[in-house]
Amino acid sequence: MVWLDLETAGGDTSCNLVLFARPKHMELEDPAFTHVVDERPDGEFILRLSAASVALWAWFELDGAGARFSDNFIHVRPGRTSEIAIRPDEALGLEDVRERLTIQSLFNTY
Repeated sequence: MVWLDLETAGGDTSCNLVLFARPKHMELEDPAFTHVVDERPDGEFILRLSAASVALWAWFELDGAGARFSDNFIHVRPGRTSEIAIRPDEALGLEDVRERLTIQSLFNTY
């Protein structure tokens, strides 16, 4: 796999991943996610997610509650933090979101 980064003078950054093998042929390791969830005043939450090893197609859910995520099924690169905005469909407190949040990746499927 190769990570491609594009940075411009304006600070815009784009990141992509190119795989040279099918994921089923890759020996993925447990990403060992670490995360922090903070609340914004507008009722939205911010998830800051890191992984110890590559996490392909990471996805997020709130158990028992619907939610819209600013991004889902993302690749998490070790040493980088990804920020995801979470907007629950119902009013939830910070502790509810922290308890209900599940994070999985392709690693969890086999």
